[in-house]
Amino acid sequence: MKAKRGEQPKELAKAVELLEQGTMKITGDPSYIKGIVTRELLTYACMTYNLDWLIIENDTDQPYLTSDNPVAMSFSGRHGDPVTRLLPVTPKLCLSVVYRRRPPPGRLTPEAVRRIMNTPPLGVVTGAKAKPVAVREINRLVVQCAEELVFSSREDDGARELTKKYGRYPR
Repeated sequence: MKAKRGEQPKELAKAVELLEQGTMKITGDPSYIKGIVTRELLTYACMTYNLDWLIIENDTDQPYLTSDNPVAMSFSGRHGDPVTRLLPVTPKLCLSVVYRRRPPPGRLTPEAVRRIMNTPPLGVVTGAKAKPVAVREINRLVVQCAEELVFSSREDDGARELTKKYGRYPR
């Protein structure tokens, strides 16, 4: 504000000072991001409808895990990088989709949604066989993205260890 307008309100300077001293904290509503994503749900649904999907078969000894937040996410953290979403639907099958771009801003009209959903999807569905290292990576992401509960189709020391190690992953 100082650079733009040549002055800075005294209240702002005091607030910055209190933040730097640690006597004042800024808190945000943890449901804010969920609210934004929910608002844009139709846009994401229409975009997802047209993406390429990968069905990853798991013939390894380690089953896919799932959780109370069953869609896991993999992202480098760098702006513009793709985001991969993974959804283990059974201990032997996982769906994967890669979002390479963000959906266009703004909300879709009901007519646009109808038009998109009445057109065959542009993406293709392919299959792949998972290697043990890929199953472990998917399971790690599922555990990291879980809210509170992780589920396995059997009693499993590997799942226990992953949950111990990654169950309190920072959000």
